[in-house]
Amino acid sequence: MLQHIPDPEQVIRELARVTAPGGTLVAFDNDWDTLSISLSNRETAVSLTRFWHDSFASGRVGKDLAGHFRDAGFSEIPAEPKTLTIVGFSL
Repeated sequence: MLQHIPDPEQVIRELARVTAPGGTLVAFDNDWDTLSISLSNRETAVSLTRFWHDSFASGRVGKDLAGHFRDAGFSEIPAEPKTLTIVGFSL
């Protein structure tokens, strides 16, 4: 959901404020910089990828989550990056 927020750092600071001491917070969000669209026309694929990424207020927040959580005072921040590849538009 943070991908839709212009200032995700503010939201994460609030999450830190309301999380109980010793509590656990689980977060997942996208990094649309990693989106890969497989098309025979490379220029179209690049344009669609850029358009999709730019349609979100914070389209790269997924890659920045660990740093934002660390800056907000969280510790023990494991991260598991995943890549989404779209190979057709039948979706």
